[in-house]
Amino acid sequence: MTTNNNSYNPFENMKFSSDECFLCGQILTDNTSVEHVFPKWLQNKYHLWNQKIHLLNGTEIPYRQLTIPCCKKCNGIYLSELEKKIERALENGFESFKELDEMYIFQWVSKLFYGLLYKELSLVADRRNPSLGTIMTPEMLEHFRVVHKFLQSVRTPFDFSDGVPWSIFILETYEYEDNRSFNYIDGIATLTFHIKLNGVAIFVFLQDNGIHKEFHKDYFNKFTGEKLHSAQLNEIMAKIVYGASLMNRVPKYIFTEQEDTNLTSVISLPIQGLTTKPIFDTWIDEDYCRFLEYYLKPWGIAYDNLYFGPGKVITYLFNEDGSFKRFHPDSIIAPFAL
Repeated sequence: MTTNNNSYNPFENMKFSSDECFLCGQILTDNTSVEHVFPKWLQNKYHLWNQKIHLLNGTEIPYRQLTIPCCKKCNGIYLSELEKKIERALENGFESFKELDEMYIFQWVSKLFYGLLYKELSLVADRRNPSLGTIMTPEMLEHFRVVHKFLQSVRTPFDFSDGVPWSIFILETYEYEDNRSFNYIDGIATLTFHIKLNGVAIFVFLQDNGIHKEFHKDYFNKFTGEKLHSAQLNEIMAKIVYGASLMNRVPKYIFTEQEDTNLTSVISLPIQGLTTKPIFDTWIDEDYCRFLEYYLKPWGIAYDNLYFGPGKVITYLFNEDGSFKRFHPDSIIAPFAL
């Protein structure tokens, strides 16, 4: 792979420090700035400024303190323009956001995802035993080098004409005036992501070469015209994270960078490869319900209320006849019984 002046790969030297821009690698001197992982407009809109987010080691950190080093150009131009596109689309409602170019959604989600990982480099894995090192070591972050590579598309042109690396689904959800208006979940190991922004629910597979868009199109089409309850969104996330964990292929890409135009062309290698083995391992309901229990924890729904044997799994999404299960927006979700 050739390189150009816009190519920056912090993984080459495994250097993640406060004196370099997280996005372009520029040394920060008089051009020092910080990028809020969750942007200020989002924190203000959903009253997150003084709220806290839980990180991998149990640390609670205020959203306002989730900042990463950034140069003024990346912060004030590239990322600022991206944030404006997302904010405007959300201000105009669900139908507007649904029509937004998926490239912008992918870039924005990638920044949130990578920014959180970057921040965790500076936090110890176990606060009771700092000698164990940080939550996310540079070696662990090595697995996310492609996320950072795709994030370069914020500041330099990328050509995805060979096929996009992501799958994105946009659903409509109920709107609230309280803390139910916002929710954020990521599946770090599976490179999956969910964020609820009042009436808009976003689900993203960051690196799957669009395979989930193909496999789950009919499933997500069942929610067209419906507004989903928060518990239903979390059930979908449980399915997404568990389903993604069954994917037994590692998407691979070839990046070709042209020095004269700064254009990076991306070739996504065929996900099927040379084997006839199915792309996904076998779905096991018992294992899936462990994920489901975790994501339904806010409603206090235990595993024993979800799993009753193979093929007998509680769902808050569909009725017995397969029709969509509608809940009042203020419904308090409780365990069902078979």
